[in-house]
Amino acid sequence: MDNEITNNAADGSETLINAGTDINITGDGTTGTPYVINSTFTEAQDLADVIAIDPSAGNNAITDVTDPTNPQDAATKAYVDSVTDEIALSGQVASGTSTSTGEYTINNDAITTSSIIHLTVEENASGDAIMIQLTSQNNGDFSVKVYEFTGGGPPTLTDANWQYIVVNP
Repeated sequence: MDNEITNNAADGSETLINAGTDINITGDGTTGTPYVINSTFTEAQDLADVIAIDPSAGNNAITDVTDPTNPQDAATKAYVDSVTDEIALSGQVASGTSTSTGEYTINNDAITTSSIIHLTVEENASGDAIMIQLTSQNNGDFSVKVYEFTGGGPPTLTDANWQYIVVNP
């Protein structure tokens, strides 16, 4: 009985193997040359392939990212921190808080003569065009004038809501 089991032991000849796509099978299934199954799959997976399957990072950190160069590039924390560190001051100024109609001065030690000052002004209630002009910039302060354009006449000083951002590069 033991001899029958040993003599009828599988030698691979009873096994059916069908090679599939990207699979290579070598050997004949005998003890001397057993079957060896190899994948020949060589697709280079990119981030788009991974995100198409699951966009979640699974609460894992994404590391070794370069600083952005294009408008839609991802940004590292270090890059964002470096850029926001340059913003020294920002604020919103309400209409009616001028020292004289349409004339405003902002005082702060963060302002220098080399600061970059970004100014924006909101449209007034009448819908007339509004312009804001930086009139002086010193260490510790800057001044602006706000003008309204009405009915084709010359611009006149007016109060308006406006905002500023002071960047120290």
